[in-house]
Amino acid sequence: MIKCLTVLSLLLLLASACKGYDDSALRSDLDALTARYEVLKGQAADIRATLETLQAGDRVTGVEPILEGGQAIGFTVRFRKADPLVVLPGSADSEGLVSVTVEGNEVLFTLSDQSTVALPYDAAPALTLAKTTLYVAPGGSLEVAYSITGGDAGNKVEAVAEGYWKSEISAQGAYAGRLRVYAPADATAGRVLLMTADASGRSGYASAVLEPMRTDESAKNRYSMTLYHQPDGSWMVDASQAAVLAGAEPEGLYEPVENAPLVGSSAVADVEYETVVYKTYTDRELHMNICRAVGATEPAPVVFLTHGGGWWQGNHDSLLKVARYMAKHTGTAGVSVQYSLAGQTDTYIETSVQDLRDALAWLVAHATDYNLDMSRVAFVGNSAGGHLSAILAMTYPAAKVLVGWSGAYDIDEHLKVWGIGVNRIEKYFHKRNPEQLADYSPVKLIPPVSERAVSCMLLHGTADNQVLFLQAPLFADALRAAGQTVQEEYYTYYSHGLVGSSDKNGECLAKTVDFIKENL
Repeated sequence: MIKCLTVLSLLLLLASACKGYDDSALRSDLDALTARYEVLKGQAADIRATLETLQAGDRVTGVEPILEGGQAIGFTVRFRKADPLVVLPGSADSEGLVSVTVEGNEVLFTLSDQSTVALPYDAAPALTLAKTTLYVAPGGSLEVAYSITGGDAGNKVEAVAEGYWKSEISAQGAYAGRLRVYAPADATAGRVLLMTADASGRSGYASAVLEPMRTDESAKNRYSMTLYHQPDGSWMVDASQAAVLAGAEPEGLYEPVENAPLVGSSAVADVEYETVVYKTYTDRELHMNICRAVGATEPAPVVFLTHGGGWWQGNHDSLLKVARYMAKHTGTAGVSVQYSLAGQTDTYIETSVQDLRDALAWLVAHATDYNLDMSRVAFVGNSAGGHLSAILAMTYPAAKVLVGWSGAYDIDEHLKVWGIGVNRIEKYFHKRNPEQLADYSPVKLIPPVSERAVSCMLLHGTADNQVLFLQAPLFADALRAAGQTVQEEYYTYYSHGLVGSSDKNGECLAKTVDFIKENL
């Protein structure tokens, strides 16, 4: 209205500058709008006075939409004491009042002069869940936010879940909080009911459907976490990953992406390699790949790569591209090695370690054949390979460098937290007998720097759900206590595949190359 009056006033000024122009029509419109504005101004003032009176001694108890053709054309506002107020913006009955909105525990009335009046909203508490279908991994849990409108500062919330599902509430004040539901291991569909009541006894309800999480379609996010596609189109992480995240939802958590591979084929095209058998059992042969850049003639130090796979899977080809990449970019011989795995005949942790020591002995014996400088060795490993590489680096006389990618370094603590439970792994680790594991926990094998210096770099994600993040700083502290140098590279919210399947692949590989070049 004010804008219209301003425009008409400007038009009159322009018209008065033109001789002979009849401005009577414009003046008539301006007079009409001015009168209309004064009426609306008075009506807004009357409504403001009425609302301010209600503000002082009454409360809104409900705001109900008035529908026409399925569309809201206005509202009925109900009060604890006063008669209901019908608001139809634009109609003659609601002159001076533009809109009514509910904002938290207030109802905001916007007047035609663009001023506002807020009245307390005293409706019965109404519960709203952020999601009404919850997909939960069997044996896991899921947390979802809830909010309450209405009620009062005494709002309380309780939850009850069907069958063997369990639920708990973490209130964040009187108007918000979080519901956590726990799925049984053999979960079937169910429901959870939330109930709220305020100090006056008024109540409200909300419910959600509980469904076991689907795992038949998966992808990775930028943090290397596995996502599972649900029937409603959403993506979820599994129970162990959710437990490590502890409610955190970093940017991109539920966005599937295709991260670049750790090493592409084109990056190692000019590196040759030979696969050799270095050890033979009655039921298997153990291999390793020896990689050198094409044209390399000088004796080269060795980067000895030990693959991961939970001690029960993987082979010498698991890190072949990385071995070739190291040969090209560090001027070394990259060697990727196979070792005996849990579940194979007569295989224990000491079997795997002895295999790797035998591989080193084979390289020493054939150093001249492959132009190797075995007086300088860098050990690199991921996950279980990080554990085995650390054992070798702490005990092998020619070890100069250790780079651990998401490795387990205190095997006692790792097995306690991991709760292995798989027969082949239980046997492999002697059912976690501490006396038999003492020589296979890197944190207990660190040499004093006066005896031998080993430069160490540890890369680990803080949201690792397979080898918990605490393993890296625990090992780093022990290394420093022995006088060894250690470089810590930790990545917030990244999971177990930090090096291998995250968007930090290139960065981690570059840091590894630089560290080896500087310290080997």
